[in-house]
Formats: sequence, C-alpha cells, structure tokens
Amino acid sequence: EAQIEEASVTIGCSLKGCRHLLELAKELNVSVAGVTFQVPASCKDPQAYTHALSDARCIFDMGKELGFDMNILDIGGGFSGSEFQLKQVHSVIRPLLEAYFPSESGVSIIAEPGNFFVFSCFTLAVNVIGKKAAYRNLHTSTHDKLTSSDE
Repeated sequence: EAQIEEASVTIGCSLKGCRHLLELAKELNVSVAGVTFQVPASCKDPQAYTHALSDARCIFDMGKELGFDMNILDIGGGFSGSEFQLKQVHSVIRPLLEAYFPSESGVSIIAEPGNFFVFSCFTLAVNVIGKKAAYRNLHTSTHDKLTSSDE
C-alpha cells in the first residue's frame, strides 16, 4: 500500500488530490478520459491491485458527479516477468474489474505489460567449465597480465 501511495505521488496524485484536479479540469474545460495507475513491478503483493482498483472506481464516480464521461482505465505495467506472478495478479484483478468496471459500463481497460514481455530476454545461462583462483600481490607495482596459458 505504501508503494502505491509513493508511486502515485511521484507520477500522479493521491486519491485525496483527485477531486481538486477534476474540479480544476472542469473549470478549465479540459476533457478527462479516464484513470491510470501504476503498481510498481517491485511490489510483490498482488493485493495492491485491490486498493488501486478501488481508488480508480472512486475517481470514476467523482468524475461522473462532475459531468465527465470517463471511459478508459489503464491498469499500468507493473507486471514482473514471472508467469506465476502474472497469474496471481490476474486472479486478483479479474473479479474486481468485473465488479467495478463491468463490460456494460463502457469502460475500456488497457494494460502496459512491457516488463512482462522483456524481462526474460535479459536472462543469460552459461556453463562453467573451469575456474582459476587469481591472487594479486598488492606490494608490487607490476600489473597482472593474461598470457596464453591463462586461457
């Protein structure tokens, strides 16, 4: 929960500040299309989405009160590269999305799963076929050099 609050302050605003921003948008005649939130990829608790989706529903309700026709919910891209974690997040958010933003609500739900797709492309596997301990004499001024016998 603290990670979500911390992230919302760095890239947006807290739930407390939303009404003021929506009122200001109305005053300035700015269209508000929806809500986005970002659960950090470092957050390992899929229940963090429960809080974020509940807040998003509150913001949609505030927007409706003020006359906005909000129809986009962006649930961010804090998905790690773990398929297990993605399934856990799915099992948490699916029933909440159905309850808070049912298909007949007209809200389009988007996600940004970039981390999930690129996480594994940086995995490197190697076979270690040998190792050699190297000791450096700190009292001499000569530099260690590799020779053909070191390979």
